[in-house]
Amino acid sequence: MDAFEELCANQMGRLKFEEEKTFNEMNVLFDKVDPLRNKLSDAREALKQAQKKEVDVSMRKEGEENLTEAQIISRRNREHERMLLPLKNKVEKYDKEFSDTVEAIFTHLSQVKEAFDSAVKVNQRVLLHSQRKIDVYWHSAMCQMPELPSVPNVTFSNLSEQAFANHYRQVEERAEKLRRELAYEFCEEEI
Repeated sequence: MDAFEELCANQMGRLKFEEEKTFNEMNVLFDKVDPLRNKLSDAREALKQAQKKEVDVSMRKEGEENLTEAQIISRRNREHERMLLPLKNKVEKYDKEFSDTVEAIFTHLSQVKEAFDSAVKVNQRVLLHSQRKIDVYWHSAMCQMPELPSVPNVTFSNLSEQAFANHYRQVEERAEKLRRELAYEFCEEEI
């Protein structure tokens, strides 16, 4: 029993040590999300405001006296598009940066989950093996000493696994909250 608890503590301690860098990176990425979201929102708003500005096709510039109305409209639209290009690039840049950050968060989260699940499976196998060994030893002891109770009073605890699971669950809840917020924002944009 002590050996099982020691093994679990060793497994979870090693996992925590290995995944510490990933957790730190996820925390940094989580801290980047809100500022990036604000920058993206501001850039979209600036683009939207610039797109709302109407193109003044009535005014002719120097040297445009001989051009037709269609040529003037075409020139003004191209000028307007050139003016919008830096704003569009800014929106694309922040959008890509934001999506890359969110993708990195969920990639790190899945890596940690995979490592945690494999450690839990190893612990479960060792637990089952230990329980079988106790059953065999108890059965053989009962053959020698019939006054023993039929079921041994043995409990296995795995506090280190629970502690890591709680830590992981906090990060997972934070990621799930982010996922819900993004889904809500996406639904708002669709409408």
